[in-house]
Amino acid sequence: MDRKMECPICKKKAVFVGVHDDEGNYHGLMGCEYENAPWSGLSYALHHEGWGDCPLCTDDAESTMGGMLFDTAEEAISALSPPNEPLTLEELREMDEPVWVACKPIEGGNGYWCLCQHGHIITPAGSIYDVKEIPHWVFYRRPPEG
Repeated sequence: MDRKMECPICKKKAVFVGVHDDEGNYHGLMGCEYENAPWSGLSYALHHEGWGDCPLCTDDAESTMGGMLFDTAEEAISALSPPNEPLTLEELREMDEPVWVACKPIEGGNGYWCLCQHGHIITPAGSIYDVKEIPHWVFYRRPPEG
């Protein structure tokens, strides 16, 4: 499986999961022969193409991002996502991107997307709030799981 994911830093689709043994030796991409019949343990690691394009780039398939090995491909993939804890006022003041507000809108559901521009929240209806005015609203990077 040759699925490239977006890098959280450079935003390029250049990150992929490699199959390794437990000593960190690279054996190929997900779905390779070694993954189906490992003889020296099975681990997974993240790799980033494009040496010199991004601080997270690895110099070749032998090198792993952060030198880290994971027990499953899912663990490796989840390492790319920032934690989805409620955002702090300080984080909201630094952001210029969409955020998820967890609430019970009139239409039902569990929340909706707003735009956060350096501590100012713009709702889908176009209302603008300073985050200090709405301390009871809880914001996330993405909809909470579960």
